[in-house]
Amino acid sequence: LVFILMNLLNIASAQIIANNVKNINGITDGAGGAIIFYKIGENFNDKGTYLQFIRSNGDLENPIFIDTSTISEKIASDNKGGAIISWSKFIGKDDQGNFIYHEFINFVDSNGNLRFPKHQQIFGFASSLFIASDGKDGAIIAWSDFENGEEITRINFLKSDGSFKFPKHNTIQGRAVGIASDGNDGAIILLYKDLVVSYNVIYSTGDLMYDDDNVFLSSSVWPIIKIMPHGKDVAIGAYKSSPGIFFPPDIYIIFIDSLGGVINPIIKFQGTENSFEPKNDFSIDSDNLDGGIIIKNEHNKQGIFVNFFKEDGTIKFDTPLKISDNGGSPIAVSNGNGDFIIFYIVEEFRKASSLYVKFLSKNGDTKDFVKYKFIRGDADGSKDVDMSDAIFVLLHLFRGSEAPKCLDAADFDDSGV
Repeated sequence: LVFILMNLLNIASAQIIANNVKNINGITDGAGGAIIFYKIGENFNDKGTYLQFIRSNGDLENPIFIDTSTISEKIASDNKGGAIISWSKFIGKDDQGNFIYHEFINFVDSNGNLRFPKHQQIFGFASSLFIASDGKDGAIIAWSDFENGEEITRINFLKSDGSFKFPKHNTIQGRAVGIASDGNDGAIILLYKDLVVSYNVIYSTGDLMYDDDNVFLSSSVWPIIKIMPHGKDVAIGAYKSSPGIFFPPDIYIIFIDSLGGVINPIIKFQGTENSFEPKNDFSIDSDNLDGGIIIKNEHNKQGIFVNFFKEDGTIKFDTPLKISDNGGSPIAVSNGNGDFIIFYIVEEFRKASSLYVKFLSKNGDTKDFVKYKFIRGDADGSKDVDMSDAIFVLLHLFRGSEAPKCLDAADFDDSGV
């Protein structure tokens, strides 16, 4: 019992946004805040998928309900303070009992208003759908398909009304694993085939920079690959690669120029035993200046770690900075000034997984960020009133542990004591 209570105290310095969270994606709002897209519950306990704004001053807007029975949720910036979101929705089963999914998309402006009151269905289920801003009021989309037994990627643009810009989809070899806006009206796309990761550039005309073949980046790559926009004409990519099955894969960071090349040097982060985990255990983001951040959860080291890197190949910390003793599925969202808002999910005792948030400065310092609405009895700031609040108060009174951040909230019966 003591171990469980102390574990709860360990994470008390971070703040809970939501409980029972299963998936989390996030982007910058372009004004120092973040927009997050997450799912609550699953299967018979599916509570829906939500979008939520966290403003630069820490104000937490009310979550916006999007849909239920979703998988493969994606979010991309519209470069105007809003977001483009997509997801696959379970529709039912066919005569053979196979699950049927349809693909949906919507646009959300900076005030949280949905462009389409009824979500726009773009087609039936698409494997590995990815989205990026077209620099206007539409989106660039890429999704995987099969043709003559070969895995390919199809590409098209969506106009502001949700219809396709081009009557025929363009095709490219390999499976799409990520796409990022080039900051103008095109995008940079990463593709995966036969343990090889490559890239190409998509023009606003729907054409590709390299028609004949994609540009090789690396071999012996694991299929956990990331890409994020990095200002005008550049994207940051990341992938895991290993020299052999008995060697933990290292993580490589690359800057890709939409004018057609990789900006050297390639940055390497040493692999650990945890790197063998076939999980989505790391993410990256640009600092929107001259570098970015990598954030990982290390099971064998019991925690979440971060490091910063620059375009010139330099890495800030010789030893990655530990920012949490536990948690998974971490993401980092830039505030545009070199600082980041960190999100991660923690499996808690007798609770479903909770979504936590921290503010991380460019110097590696962390602090609380979110401003909550007042809830009487919510002593631990979890946005729920339950047994953990009573335990939190008792530990403070009799063991001298952390005090409630809001003493009035810890005054359960409003007695003033």
